[in-house]
Amino acid sequence: MKRFPLAAALFGMTLMATTTAAWAGQEPSLNAPLRSRNHHPIFVSLLNPPPEEAEVAPKLTWDLAINHSSIFVMGANNSWYIHMDKELTEYDLSLRAPLGIGKLEVGVEVPVFVSSAGFLDSLVRNYHSLIGVEGYNYQDHFPDDFYVDKLYKGDRIFHLGREGRAIQGDVTLWLKGEMYKDRDYLLSFQAFVQPPTGDTNAGIGSGFWEYGARALASGNIQGAGVYMMLGVYAPGGMKGIEDEEVLKPIYNGFAGFEWILWDGWAFLAQITATTSPMAGDGNDFFSKPWIDSTFGFKKVMGDSILSIALSENLNQTAPDFTIHISLRM
Repeated sequence: MKRFPLAAALFGMTLMATTTAAWAGQEPSLNAPLRSRNHHPIFVSLLNPPPEEAEVAPKLTWDLAINHSSIFVMGANNSWYIHMDKELTEYDLSLRAPLGIGKLEVGVEVPVFVSSAGFLDSLVRNYHSLIGVEGYNYQDHFPDDFYVDKLYKGDRIFHLGREGRAIQGDVTLWLKGEMYKDRDYLLSFQAFVQPPTGDTNAGIGSGFWEYGARALASGNIQGAGVYMMLGVYAPGGMKGIEDEEVLKPIYNGFAGFEWILWDGWAFLAQITATTSPMAGDGNDFFSKPWIDSTFGFKKVMGDSILSIALSENLNQTAPDFTIHISLRM
């Protein structure tokens, strides 16, 4: 069974079932989507900020997030050859603070990446077998928990992964401002800049200054929180060990829904679509957009909030499967 129809059906059924159970008039907890990040494995650390709420931070706020992804890619197309079989853990620390009278926010995010052979291969394979979706081409030719991370452009090495090492990615800075607000809806604008602070030889970071902007909307419909986002990002290019690649702009769209359950718990369902910065170059794997669905829960604990979620790639481009855990304080 193809992934996209299955996930779309599950997403639709979940929306209908949970909407009927939502508490009318109940405000969504903390008014924020899950900050799950499911990177395309080739474009790790390019400017591609995770979903977030339209509201500016009311006070100094910390976010600690972990995204652990299972990745398998093997193939050759045009001048590229890639073989990745690994798990990638991204540790994100972000800080946001209000400015002036509370309609502006500044923020910074510092990511750290660790690659490993991991532990998810058999679990993900059994899960996909249970729900009847396809595995990746050639994945069954390699043993579980195997590590390889190589990317070539022609006869030149583009990057070689480094197993077990913690590598800082590109730091992201942003400014967010509220544009329109009423009782049920809020629209804001967010601008980004990302300096090249990562290790491009290991495939972490672009090696270029990157810029981007997006519109964010948050609302409340019959007790359900609704979040939407449209963004455009200019990566400039991507540097490797012996070569570099000029990249096109990235376009991104997001929709998410949140329903209050009980005792500080909320359920969230989200979907994200992102275009490739190599779109239209004739290279199938590199040029396809990546589409992900995410389902998870949030738990409000006083002034903090804990989030747990699972993301599934729908068109065999981004990481196969991602586990997300985060804490906001």
